[in-house]
Amino acid sequence: MATKHSTKKTGIPASKEQRLQLMTMFMRIIYYLVERMLESTAQKLLSIDGERKLRKRVEQLLEIDSNDVWAEEKARLEVFWRVIFGYIINWNDFVLPEKKDGFHHLNILPAGYTYEFLHKGITMFESIYFVFKKRTKYYDDVDNAIKNAKAVQPRPDGNYAWADAGGDEPDTKHLGKSYDDAINAQFPFLGPVEYLLSCALFEFTTGRVYDVKGLTRLSVLDSDGSAMCADWNDDDGSYLSSSFRDGQYSTDGPREAVLTS
Repeated sequence: MATKHSTKKTGIPASKEQRLQLMTMFMRIIYYLVERMLESTAQKLLSIDGERKLRKRVEQLLEIDSNDVWAEEKARLEVFWRVIFGYIINWNDFVLPEKKDGFHHLNILPAGYTYEFLHKGITMFESIYFVFKKRTKYYDDVDNAIKNAKAVQPRPDGNYAWADAGGDEPDTKHLGKSYDDAINAQFPFLGPVEYLLSCALFEFTTGRVYDVKGLTRLSVLDSDGSAMCADWNDDDGSYLSSSFRDGQYSTDGPREAVLTS
């Protein structure tokens, strides 16, 4: 039987020097991870020039700007997006959200990147970089459902970024809330594309999976008007399904997001 992995809380050093030292150590771990990934068979898909550019960029990021509150997260995202999707992030193309307590899990969505495309990109590498061996879709047209949901939970039309709490399970403060509860409370929470990316990034960097115990309620309704949600089990891996809009269970809930203003 699958068991939930616990998340340990660690204190943040008080001084700027200690924070910088911690970030630098983190970056060296990331650099080692890149070196190991570039040696894998799958990375032969990258050109030699592409490998050199990726190595150079990670080396540059070792010289961390202590004034950039998102420095660690940017480095992690650059590795994730380059390795999994072949996408080189230009941070000038994205307005990042304010960094708030509890919302440290940064991610981006470039304009035009659909759920279908991202799903295929992740599944291509799932046997190498991910714990999940499956990512099951129970919807033929997730992207259409997302498009129809924009009126309820608006998202920017172009590139945008967001931050969520990450973590193995839905936000503790929102456990037990239904889709209707979250909509009525008027806070943004993850939709299918954001969940797919957040979940994959979390697994890519920690080796742990989302929603072993509970399920995440998403900010999108399917064609039948049911609330879409995301879950995990041994048979299906990470999968999408639907539930009652007013369903309330103590282990389930939404994942709040801080969006680009």
